[in-house]
Amino acid sequence: MSTVGQVFAPQSPACPACDQSQPPATSRRLAHIPAPSLPRPGPGGPPWPAAPASLASAASAAVSLLVPLDLKVDPAIQQQKNQEKEEMKVLNDKFASLIGKVQALEQRNQLLETRWRFLQGQDSGTFDLGHHYEEYQGRLQEELRKVSQERGQLEANLLQVLEKVEEFRIRYEEEISRRTDMEFTFVQLKKDLDAECLRRTELETKLKGLQSFVELMRSIYEQELKDLAAQVKDVSVTVGVDSRCPVDLSGIVEEVKVQYDAIAARSLEEAEAHSRRQLEERAACAAGFGSSLQTSRSEIADLNVRIQKLRSQILSIKSHCLKLEESIKVAEEQGELAFQDAKHKLAQLEAALHQAKQDMARQLREYQELMNTKLALDIEIATYRKLVEGEECRMDLPSAAVVSVVQSRSRPGESPSPGARSGDGGRARGIVAPKALFQAAPKPAAPSLAPPYVPCSGLQARPCGEGSLPEKEEQKRPRDQNH
Repeated sequence: MSTVGQVFAPQSPACPACDQSQPPATSRRLAHIPAPSLPRPGPGGPPWPAAPASLASAASAAVSLLVPLDLKVDPAIQQQKNQEKEEMKVLNDKFASLIGKVQALEQRNQLLETRWRFLQGQDSGTFDLGHHYEEYQGRLQEELRKVSQERGQLEANLLQVLEKVEEFRIRYEEEISRRTDMEFTFVQLKKDLDAECLRRTELETKLKGLQSFVELMRSIYEQELKDLAAQVKDVSVTVGVDSRCPVDLSGIVEEVKVQYDAIAARSLEEAEAHSRRQLEERAACAAGFGSSLQTSRSEIADLNVRIQKLRSQILSIKSHCLKLEESIKVAEEQGELAFQDAKHKLAQLEAALHQAKQDMARQLREYQELMNTKLALDIEIATYRKLVEGEECRMDLPSAAVVSVVQSRSRPGESPSPGARSGDGGRARGIVAPKALFQAAPKPAAPSLAPPYVPCSGLQARPCGEGSLPEKEEQKRPRDQNH
């Protein structure tokens, strides 16, 4: 009587421990390999040992697993093995190149350590740098002496320039004072000229008044002469009419002459009084006009003096304004230069900051790449270690029943099991089952009893070693992130 060794996958619902620790697995196909035939007790042999109660209950629970097995070889297994071989070759090449790099770095480290020991072993007292410092100090002293000479020359030139500036300033002040004196003299002369012009105007006014008076008197005298001539002509005509009687004309002439003399004297007095009144009025008007003119001219002179003073003040203020404008221009130029310098320095600082940011980003990228490379290397090293440990465990065991588990396409709504996620997708994983789980019999026979129950926790879908690769990766990631 023979039994068939069956290995229960972690998704078996018969194991309550697997139901608590692992989620339901995707659909799988188990490629079973018949275990070696177990010995069967013969007619005279010892009886079959009685199964324990726990095994009997487990056998009754696993009756559904006695279904005939599909012993066909899955064609995807060979393809998966070839793919694993190719990946193993690529990983071996990478591992060999990394080993070469590590050896080169170790050689370089040894070379640097040797050079460092050699440099530390050298005697530092043999280097005499005193003459170099003395030469450098001599050059600096020579440059200092030249700079001191140039400074003395510049100070002498500055003193000469300051003396010239002081001399020009004194001459300028003398010219300004001389100009002010000349302007004051000009104002005084102008006042005298105005007074003389006023006097001349007064005399001309008096002359015109006298000439008008003479003309008036001449016209009056001529008019009186005309009147007298007309009266005398009339009298003579009248006298010449009555020639028959003798008349004493001398008395009449004398009377007429006296009358006319009185009339002429009275007219002359009236004309003189009228002319005198007019002259007095005109003289009073001329005096008023003269006083007002004198007052106006004095005011004009004062205004001219004030104008000259204001002009001198304006000139001084203009010169001060020019100096202020020059100082403002110099300050603006200096401010513009300082602004341009600050702007240039700001641009340099911004460029340096941008370059520093770029360097920082580049270093961060390099650091990230190095960390990714390190993580990949750690994963590869862990993978190689697990493979080597699995091979060592497989080689250490005398014999083992290997069950290939092939993952099929998962149904919608189902999540892959942790065992499926710990591998490389659809890659087949070998599960090692010890031979001690099966019982031996002397002759093969058809199975009559259920195989002994093997708990799911006793078999793990991982190679022999400390733990699975994903657990290792999860343990290493926080450590790498801390670094």
